[in-house]
Amino acid sequence: RLDAVYSNRDRGRMIIEAEGLQNKIRYAGGHQGILYYAGFTREFSDTQLLDRFDKAWKAIFAEGEGQRIIQKYGLEPAS
Repeated sequence: RLDAVYSNRDRGRMIIEAEGLQNKIRYAGGHQGILYYAGFTREFSDTQLLDRFDKAWKAIFAEGEGQRIIQKYGLEPAS
């Protein structure tokens, strides 16, 4: 028996839903915000590819597609 679990909010919500525990467990509140980053190793030196990736990444979020993808997985996009 558990009285509490400390978890990433979005991952915890996905587990609650997957296990059918919506009426048995409640989200109690946040502790701190977390920022996620995408990165490449320093050994990766194809700057043209990195520039194309950066432009495409910015474009999908400027168009709202990035937010839709994130929400599809039950996650909350950053403002």
